[in-house]
Amino acid sequence: MLLKIHTKGIHSSDSLHDIVNSKIRLILGRFSEKIQRVDAFLVDVNGPKGGDDKRCRLVIKLEKNLPFTVQDTSENILEALCAASHRGKRKIKRLVHRKLYQKYRHNRFTVLAGPEDLSTQDPVYAAARLDS
Repeated sequence: MLLKIHTKGIHSSDSLHDIVNSKIRLILGRFSEKIQRVDAFLVDVNGPKGGDDKRCRLVIKLEKNLPFTVQDTSENILEALCAASHRGKRKIKRLVHRKLYQKYRHNRFTVLAGPEDLSTQDPVYAAARLDS
């Protein structure tokens, strides 16, 4: 998983980069083999005015999928980072589950394509043959 951190209006330091890197890898680590790239954009929206103005936007690119964006705004940049990371984790989990379900549905319906594919040993098929 490639991780890039972009900051705007927030003092960027090595310790901030280390904390962001460890938080994102901790929360999204379960899906690290499916994630190609994560871009973290940390922005101070209102500048020195204060308030709920620290925004964390994560752009996550999965294998064989389009990138998607999750974001959160909070007073503290780490709270916004954790909330956005958890949203990203839920989104990845849904996408992976949906892909597995579609694969299962596709396989289930292609196996039983027609009566010539059914075994004559199947009791339902044998009962249908006896009725006709």
